[in-house]
Order: sequence, then structure tokens, then C-alpha cells
Amino acid sequence: MWDDRSYDTPINRRFPEASHIDVPEGVTDIGYLELSNYKKLETVSLPQSLKTIGYCAFLGCENLKEIHIPDGVTTICEGAFRECKSLRAIELPDSVQDINRMMVSGCTSLESIRLSSALTSIGEYTFSGCKSLHTVELPSALKEIIHNAFQGCSSLTEISIPENVEEIWFEAFLNCSSLKTMRMPISLRSFGRDVLQGCDTLETIELYGKLSKDKPIPEWLETLVSDKCSTCEIILEGRRITPINKD
Repeated sequence: MWDDRSYDTPINRRFPEASHIDVPEGVTDIGYLELSNYKKLETVSLPQSLKTIGYCAFLGCENLKEIHIPDGVTTICEGAFRECKSLRAIELPDSVQDINRMMVSGCTSLESIRLSSALTSIGEYTFSGCKSLHTVELPSALKEIIHNAFQGCSSLTEISIPENVEEIWFEAFLNCSSLKTMRMPISLRSFGRDVLQGCDTLETIELYGKLSKDKPIPEWLETLVSDKCSTCEIILEGRRITPINKD
């Protein structure tokens, strides 16, 4: 947190009526609920000294339209930008090592996000309710997608899962109702129940990579077939491995 007295203009007095706030250089942590529910806030300038954006720091800043997260930020805590309903895009610098659950949950205008290349996990409900999100590129370092991470991303049409991902937890893409194409590695260790529940427009799941000779069919594939995917093509190495059933 910072001392109000460090602010040198009237707009920087931590009044909820502010439309712009300059967080002073030297601040390393925007704390618990620090700027939450500033209903008129549209823009924020963050200092290069910043390391952590705390729990629900900008929760409910429904007119926040843009924010630049400086290089050097390593942690974005739970619900940091939750229900910032006017936020259209966000870029996470590669210094970000950890994002927690519900980071941008309920950001209904969010169309695109650039994730840190260092990210290894996407927490639960991180993007839930981001109904305008139509594109997201997952970093190659990613290892797991936690449950309900993309729930209700109803504009998302395609997703490519990087080869280092080992686990996709249950209901990760629940009710992604416009999802048509999914690409993911055959090397996955775990594919949870109802990952694709409510993805009724899904047409193609492309599996890439080589099958192991001693265990050619991964155990999670049976789950995949029964998880409302029997009506779409599942393709491996250019070959359909399940029939299309439109009945």
C-alpha cells in the first residue's frame, strides 16, 4: 500500500470519483482491495517499481478501459481485475510468474489477452464469464489448466493447448458455446470430467504428437469420447479415430 500524502495532484487522493490515478514510483505492492469499486476509474498509471497486484485490487472498477502492467511485476493475485467490465485487452509481461484464480473473471468486454511466457498454470475461474474473449495464445511453458478456467467464454472459437501441458482439470472449458476447434497433445496425463461440457458447436479435436508403443491409447481418451464429444471429429496424425455421430 502507499501513503496518500505521496500524491501530488487532487485526482490522486484515493477518492472513488477519480477517473485516472497515478500510482507513485517506489510502490511495490497494490494491496488487498486497494482500488476496488472505483466506479469512475478509466485509466491507471502503474510504476516500474511494482512487483505485486494484490487480492481484488481493482475489483468492480467497471469503467476501467485500459491498464499497462509494467515489466517487473511477478505476481497477480486472486480476482485482481475481476468484474472490470469495460476492460477490452490486457498484456502480461514475461516477468509475471503467477496468476491466481478469477484474475479477470467477469470482464465481459475483454477481447484479447497476452499471457506471460513464464506462466506454468492458469488458475480456476481465471477467465470465467469473459464472454467477449475470442482469442488467447497459451504460453509454451504452461503445464496445467485448472478447473473452470475458461468457463463461459462464449466467443472463444478455437484453442491450442501447448505440448508441455500435462493436466486439464474438470470443466476447464465449460459452456464455451462457440468453440469449434481444439488442438492438444496426445501426451496429456489427465483430462478431467466435463472439460468440454456445453461446447455444443465443437467440430474438431486434433491430437498431435506420437503414441507410445507400450501404451498407444491414453486413458483420458475414453473420458474425452464420453464427454459430449462423440458428435465431433477426433483426429490423430490426419486420421479420424472416432466416428461422427449426429443422431
